[in-house]
Amino acid sequence: MSRNPVVGRLADRLLGGKERNSIHFASLLLQISLQVTYDSNPTGFWHTCGGTIIHYLYVMTAAHCIYRVGFGEHDLSVDEGTEYYLDVESIHVHPYWNPSSLASGYDIALLKLKDPVYDNSYVEIAILPVEGQILPSQSECYITGWGLTSPNGSGATRLQQAGLSVVSYEICSRPEWWGATVNDRMICAGGDGYSSGCQGDSGGPFACKSNDGYWSVHGIVSFGPIYCNIYEKPTVFTRVSAYLDWIFQVRVGAISNARITISIIIIYPLRINLTI
Repeated sequence: MSRNPVVGRLADRLLGGKERNSIHFASLLLQISLQVTYDSNPTGFWHTCGGTIIHYLYVMTAAHCIYRVGFGEHDLSVDEGTEYYLDVESIHVHPYWNPSSLASGYDIALLKLKDPVYDNSYVEIAILPVEGQILPSQSECYITGWGLTSPNGSGATRLQQAGLSVVSYEICSRPEWWGATVNDRMICAGGDGYSSGCQGDSGGPFACKSNDGYWSVHGIVSFGPIYCNIYEKPTVFTRVSAYLDWIFQVRVGAISNARITISIIIIYPLRINLTI
């Protein structure tokens, strides 16, 4: 088995996941769908990654995921009559993100919306963790998405969730685990050979419930093994608490390094699909 992760392989599935009608429904309200359209079919959109609403004007996702965004979706195969669209004003990729060096980290991006998102029974704005916060080993948090549900299968049409236990950096960085591919700005979770993120889940949230009952987004799905659900190869997340300064600077307008060109916007138009 190759130990080389594939960027974006987590954009379509959850292995061992369950549909969102569960006691952890609140964690699913944080999930949005990034979707892509092609010149050959400009009216069609396909899910490619996930993301999280962190502010009424900002969506957080993985840097390797930038396309169109759909909020509050449940069943991607059905028009449930609750969707509407917003445009993206600007895209901000972390300046240190390097797609050729996954181990460097910085797999985080913010999308600024032209019009605000608002809370309702289908969509919520996520709470961010405390700066520098490290989740204790064995903490159980939840990954959500429309990713693949079997290694050779297709993406889920209905939103899935799975509980994953946090693996400490000391264990995850062992040679038989992820070794030097991970760093302390990442979170590892899973690796039990049963549940994991996979293609289609990239960019989505890793949400944890606090003692006071609130859900905080501690991670952004970044990468995993090619076949997703491999023992001692946990799903790897960007650790949000390591990037709060950068997130704040983007939101207050101190950073304007939107790494995107007009040609990319034309090829991959960015729109927001909000279920309300």
